[in-house]
Amino acid sequence: MARYPLTGALRSVAAVTATALLLTGCAPSGGQLPGTPGASPAPGSRLDVAGYEDSPALPAAVQAYAASEILTVITTGSSSCPAVPEITDVRPDEQLVILTISSWQAEFCTADLAPRTFTFDVGRDLRSFTVEVQNSGEGD
Repeated sequence: MARYPLTGALRSVAAVTATALLLTGCAPSGGQLPGTPGASPAPGSRLDVAGYEDSPALPAAVQAYAASEILTVITTGSSSCPAVPEITDVRPDEQLVILTISSWQAEFCTADLAPRTFTFDVGRDLRSFTVEVQNSGEGD
């Protein structure tokens, strides 16, 4: 059986094709990723965050900040399958915000620990609130 080594030009074409296939395999299956890549530079007053330390199934670390009537949540996890927060309850009497975290599903997820910023207009000042993070239960 004869073997045909790749020449310099064919090797370059093969490398470009392989790279293109790898990159398209990392694209999310559900469309554009939610949130904004990176961490917000001046998100406001940092809030206490509870709950995620006790849930190893959560996909990311979570930070929360309040400024005026805006809640900024920064998750750190896979850049191709980010952790997506959703406000599920605001309890003014308890000064508590409940966030549910779910993973954005894609065919392949990177393990690069990238920050992603999400902002929510909550219509109230949350500077003295605590944010409790819960897992959505998806992917368990």
